Amino acid sequence: MLALLHGRCLALALGLGCVLLAACSKAPETAVAQRYLYVVNCDATVDKIDTLERKWVQSIALRERSGSPPAIAVASDGKMDGCLAQRVLADTAGQQVHLIAPKDARLDSEGLQDFQQLTFKLPYWALLANKPAGRSAQAPWLQSDVAGGARVVADAEWSVQTQLDVRAYRGANADTGGLVIATSGPMALLSVLSANSESLALGLADQTARTLVRLDSVPTTNLRSVHLAPGGEFVLIEATDGVQSGAVRSGALHLFDRGGKAVAQWQDERIRNMAWVAITPSGAAVYHSGKDYHFVNLGRRFGSAPVNSPAPAQAGPGLVFAAH
Repeated sequence: MLALLHGRCLALALGLGCVLLAACSKAPETAVAQRYLYVVNCDATVDKIDTLERKWVQSIALRERSGSPPAIAVASDGKMDGCLAQRVLADTAGQQVHLIAPKDARLDSEGLQDFQQLTFKLPYWALLANKPAGRSAQAPWLQSDVAGGARVVADAEWSVQTQLDVRAYRGANADTGGLVIATSGPMALLSVLSANSESLALGLADQTARTLVRLDSVPTTNLRSVHLAPGGEFVLIEATDGVQSGAVRSGALHLFDRGGKAVAQWQDERIRNMAWVAITPSGAAVYHSGKDYHFVNLGRRFGSAPVNSPAPAQAGPGLVFAAH
């Protein structure tokens, strides 16, 4: 039963979208350096969001910015096998964005697609490079390289840390390890597994100080509704009517600090029927329904360190924070 619970939570965690943050080192304020959020959708459109003004700015069709003939495929019959833009990865300077795109929207007779690694320059999303990325049944992964660019990684080579051994961490008590939900800097948000119980709890692990703090009085929720804030100092939890991945949000949001204590709570009925997007460094939780973006003011600014999930969803939107 213990293994089943942990495996189920891993499956839920794999559905988390990956948040990629690109900071601008020249800007003195975190909120300015990461002012704009670009949401790269499955259909290869990009929504530009002003996180300070907290509003949608424009929608960009990457096909129109991808050269001639366009490198981005078109779903002529409205159907596509997988996403037209995925595996989004920003460089550390916040100036370029890499992604994987299929040459054709549909699988061929062998169930395969030819993929490309496309590089765009911000803020206008001008195409800088187009490299072959292999032929396979699903898009290959992208990984940052030592030069600050990106390289294609096949499934067989792709490896991420999904669990953290916390037995030697101060404050771990009987905890043996934790499923990694998200990381930001040295902080890791974990679904903590206890050696003496089949129950799961949430904890914040500082991998530098080697400490573990459990979150107190966590509301009913599931792993898809638990979010680490940029910088790793806070956790936002969406209360739900159950623990399964399909549970409905209640509209209640709970913010926990790195000490594991609840420090604020909000009730917002609009988020019940909207999709989660991200937490901005400038202090808002972002939701959307189509082009309708909604912002919940969390009343504080967060850090600048990127938030990453260990295994981002293939079909989830790519998220990039940048200065312009």
